[in-house]
Amino acid sequence: MNAHFRPNIVWYPERPQPRRNTVVIWSPEVVCHDDKTYGSWNVPVTDVHIDQADSESECKFVNMSCSHPGIYRVDTICKYIDPNCLEIQLVLTNLSEQLWQNAYAEACIQLATAPDFRYADGAAVFYASTDGIRHFAKEFMPVNEWGCQFLKDPEVPFEHPLMMVPSSCAKYTFGHAFSGSGTIFGNGAPRIHCVHSYRPAHLPTLEPGQSTTQTGLIFVAEGGPSQALEYYLKWQGQ
Repeated sequence: MNAHFRPNIVWYPERPQPRRNTVVIWSPEVVCHDDKTYGSWNVPVTDVHIDQADSESECKFVNMSCSHPGIYRVDTICKYIDPNCLEIQLVLTNLSEQLWQNAYAEACIQLATAPDFRYADGAAVFYASTDGIRHFAKEFMPVNEWGCQFLKDPEVPFEHPLMMVPSSCAKYTFGHAFSGSGTIFGNGAPRIHCVHSYRPAHLPTLEPGQSTTQTGLIFVAEGGPSQALEYYLKWQGQ
């Protein structure tokens, strides 16, 4: 398999218009433990397969398994909650013979092919801070050696690891979060326009053969960031 293969799942929310916006789930983008980082764009990834539930199933899902032999396996399980919400589970398994500290997998949610949710600057991306809903600084960080234009760190700490991008028509808001995440950020480079909610605040230790699971979602809510936060909190059972 090509070393530059990227394990992607695509999703088409119905809002604001069916089949207009393509959201790309790159999973995993990286796998980390201890002081090691494995990027799925530059390592020989094998054993990629996709299972899809029968169309008559009450719970439609896609399961993409991606493994780096002798190191890790990541199962990305996407469950269709409704036409505008996808629940995502990242299951990271330690395939090595070593004990892993601080292990996690990270997914990159890309909006470059979702024209209604591409953001031109940081002020178009919102988060739920400890002081209410706020937007990121308008200016991106300087372009780095990989062509990335990262959002600046939140000025006020976040309360919920939820990233929100209102639609260009201002009638809907895209949201993404993984429960318990300790980091949120985005990359506004034109070819990417991604949002991230990742790196659990409490990182696990994984014995050989042991797995850890992160659960999150991507969705399009009707209304602005306040309504998107309400949608997320309802999903959380709050």
